[in-house]
Amino acid sequence: MKTGFRILVLWVAACAGAVPAWAQDSAQQQMDRERARIAAERQAADARYSQAEAACYARFAVNDCVNEAKAVRRETLADLRRQEISLNDDERLRKGAAQRQRLDERSSAENQLRAAQQRARALEDAAARQERGARKAAAAAPAGVPVPTEQAAPPAAQPVPDAAAVRKRQDKLEEARARKERLEKRRLERTKPPAKPLPVPAP
Repeated sequence: MKTGFRILVLWVAACAGAVPAWAQDSAQQQMDRERARIAAERQAADARYSQAEAACYARFAVNDCVNEAKAVRRETLADLRRQEISLNDDERLRKGAAQRQRLDERSSAENQLRAAQQRARALEDAAARQERGARKAAAAAPAGVPVPTEQAAPPAAQPVPDAAAVRKRQDKLEEARARKERLEKRRLERTKPPAKPLPVPAP
């Protein structure tokens, strides 16, 4: 029994990664079906109004009949509009959540790259300090006295960030810096005098 439960738990955990994509597709299909239903009901309401209006012109009190048909149509269309607004709100929330997830994933990848670069710089700095310390010790030691060569074992090799990704990131930063400089230069070149201050209100 316990083994069966464990297998079930593992199976659910393995399938959990596929559920969000399936759920998003299903939600989009459901929203498309709802939009099609709302459009069909709107067309049906317009058709009913046209028939009612045509029937009204066969009666004696045309205006009251047409006004009643308009009120029924207005109420039906208002209800359909409320449904459509609710559907749009749901879709906007779903798209916003997906966008936030993409931004979180991108920022986490950038943070990992930045952390890897910082680790690489720290390793280089540590190696340079160690080398400088060894040279100073060798220079300060009297002649003929052996200098201890005991050095700490180098830390485990850290994954080096992809050079293409680092170059791409630096290019983007350069483009942003150049764009900022162009905007600042354009702002400084404006010849329009600053606006006069607002008058102080009378007490």
